[in-house]
Amino acid sequence: MDPHLKYLTNITTVREIVRLLGDAKFQGIPIVDNQDNRLFLGCISRKMLISFVYRRFYERHGEVSSHNMPEGEGFTCCFP
Repeated sequence: MDPHLKYLTNITTVREIVRLLGDAKFQGIPIVDNQDNRLFLGCISRKMLISFVYRRFYERHGEVSSHNMPEGEGFTCCFP
């Protein structure tokens, strides 16, 4: 796997996802088991990631805005 390839793991934070969404233009992003092995587990669409981020912030804060973005939140809820 390309060492510069962007991907998500079970420890990817919401903040990292937001940065990824802002920095890169992609339709889907790979999900891998961990940063060392990078065993491909599946793929998630940009649209689904955006929906996930909005839902998480709304559940936690009642509204989405840059001033109430948490420092780090696990992405583990999207994994089995």
